[in-house]
Amino acid sequence: MISGGVISGYNIIDPFRIVDETKRGIIIVTYQESAGIEDDIVHHFPGDRARIAAYRNLAAGFGITPNRAMPLYEVVWIKRKRCRSVCSDCTYDGRVPEPLRVARLYARSVMRSDTIR
Repeated sequence: MISGGVISGYNIIDPFRIVDETKRGIIIVTYQESAGIEDDIVHHFPGDRARIAAYRNLAAGFGITPNRAMPLYEVVWIKRKRCRSVCSDCTYDGRVPEPLRVARLYARSVMRSDTIR
């Protein structure tokens, strides 16, 4: 489970590479629909076919919306029923699955700690 398919602007998660290398399905969680950034990628990274291919691969999955008050859109490379089950089982409060919420809290604590300054 990954929070977002595009990290920090133009660093794009290639879901098929992750699946190929880990032999596991992947759920990329996003919290809103997007008009897309392909034109921006082409503009800022002309000729970067790998980056564009990775971006297009994000759209190759399917979207689901778990039963929540606020929609949660996901692109998934596992069976739809399994994805719904995983997302439902891992989301205790609100709309952020617990593994992603904990990872975000940990990352923030590391960034705020004196050990990295």
